[in-house]
Amino acid sequence: MSAIASGIVNVAVVSSFAMVLIYMLASIRCERLASAGKEARAARLNRNIGVGSAIGYVIVMSFFFWRALVGGPA
Repeated sequence: MSAIASGIVNVAVVSSFAMVLIYMLASIRCERLASAGKEARAARLNRNIGVGSAIGYVIVMSFFFWRALVGGPA
């Protein structure tokens, strides 16, 4: 496996684990909000974190793919 492919795989793995951690923390927070009777706020927070993290993941991965394609051997 080339160094470029290895770097992209590492970024994908770290980004995926970071997203799982973000989702776990958001889930705990949303559950506490829902238990406190703030279901609408919990649903809004859950939706915003889901959309934001998905967009962030696409941006991070796009950046590293672009960097690998531009900096790779011709």
